[in-house]
Amino acid sequence: MIFSNKNFVTFWVGSFVSGLGDAMFLFALSWMVVPATGSAAILGFIMAAMSLPQILLSWMGGGRPD
Repeated sequence: MIFSNKNFVTFWVGSFVSGLGDAMFLFALSWMVVPATGSAAILGFIMAAMSLPQILLSWMGGGRPD
C-alpha cells in the first residue's frame, strides 16, 4: 500500500498543509481587501497578479497551475 511509504506520507501531508495554508491566505486576503477598498475589481486584479507568474512559469517545472 502506498501509505506505508513514510516518504510519500510526509510529502502528501506537507502538500496538504501547504494547500490549506494557500487557501486560508486567499480567503483572508479577500476578507481584507474588499472591505478596505470597497472594490471587488481591485481584488480581481490582485488575484490575477498573484496567479500570472504561476501560470506563465509553470511550464518550466512541468507542473500544472493550482
